[in-house]
Amino acid sequence: MGRCAAGSQPFDPIDPRESRQEEAAILKRIVLCLLAFLALLAATGCQPDRRSGAVSDTRRLAVVSPAAAEMLELLELTDQIVAIGETEYWPESLVDLPSVGRFDAPNSERLIELRVDWLVTTSSRAADDRLRHLESLGVEVLALKTDTFDGVLSSIEQLGARFDREEQAARVVDRIRRDLADISDRTRDLPRPSTLIVVGREPLFVAGPGSHMDEVLKIAGGRNVIEDEGSPYRQFSLEEVLARKPEIILDTTGGAGSWSAFDFLPAVRDGRVYAIDPALVAIPGVRLAEMSLYVAHRVHPNRFEAGDVD
Repeated sequence: MGRCAAGSQPFDPIDPRESRQEEAAILKRIVLCLLAFLALLAATGCQPDRRSGAVSDTRRLAVVSPAAAEMLELLELTDQIVAIGETEYWPESLVDLPSVGRFDAPNSERLIELRVDWLVTTSSRAADDRLRHLESLGVEVLALKTDTFDGVLSSIEQLGARFDREEQAARVVDRIRRDLADISDRTRDLPRPSTLIVVGREPLFVAGPGSHMDEVLKIAGGRNVIEDEGSPYRQFSLEEVLARKPEIILDTTGGAGSWSAFDFLPAVRDGRVYAIDPALVAIPGVRLAEMSLYVAHRVHPNRFEAGDVD
């Protein structure tokens, strides 16, 4: 038992130290291969797909526009929002989030501190330089155009495409289009009283063509006393108001009672000066149909009941 077969060579004895060294080398190679694989996975599978425009669900969003925030909420993306802007009228689910500044001047240091990788805002020439600076720091910027109905609907679709919510976005847009078409059908053959939309005081500012409020008024069955093209929101003199003789005044400033001194205006004489809650009409977002119904109830109260706008 203790001898080797005739003509055979004896086996070399195995040194335990050499065995342990070989095992360690094999383990090291395995670990290096695993690390290389994980690095490759991170570089390919977990980064935004810039070619398609879509991004992964591991994102941190800051939204500095209430209109965009409402869109993101309907697209079920609020769980990815980590910061908001300095303004009013945020969805309830976002009001306690930290602020990163005004929509036209977001705070770059705060955005970096919160590890924000996407800033969602609305287009503003005043913010162009600041937004370009953010992009140079690695923050992706999505600036939406929401000043018109078409811009709002396009923005919803844009968010859906960018953040993998295309089906939800299509459903939201279809619903808004149907609701607006229904209101428009109900007002199509009604008289269109001349209407002044007041959005600012001291000095007086009004909404004209090119503003979302002008489109709301048209859907609601009214006619803007300002029909010429120009700035969507413009300063207006009292003399111009007197010359236009509005039949309805929609005042979003809280100063509806101050018109009582001008009882020679048809709107004042007929008791058709309405205080409009700015929270219900100021945000050109997913509630276009709701705000159109709200205004339609003032413009055509006999055709639109109060229950229509709850």
